Amino acid sequence: MNPHLSRYGVGCNVLAGFGSVFEITSRQFGSSVTSVLTADYDKWVESQKNGGIGWEAEVTHIINLDEDEGDVVTAMVPQRPFAQRFGTRICVKRLNAKVLESFRDADTR
Repeated sequence: MNPHLSRYGVGCNVLAGFGSVFEITSRQFGSSVTSVLTADYDKWVESQKNGGIGWEAEVTHIINLDEDEGDVVTAMVPQRPFAQRFGTRICVKRLNAKVLESFRDADTR
């Protein structure tokens, strides 16, 4: 863990401090199904301003038919393939300017 980027908070609040688009990819141990949740915090805020529920996200399930060959059936393949047999990956996109500065700082890297 990088102490320059570490943040304390609760769930989405921490993610929103880094950026506004989240792609959470997860696969349970022994499962052939990978689930991908894609959410846009800016759209949530706009939805709530317009009387919507806010917390909406797109969920895609990827079914791996043959692990050896890597065959995949899905409506949408995430931009970055999930190579792990199990686990969770959180990818934050549309990074905030301050976070981008931190990544460019030699001490942070």
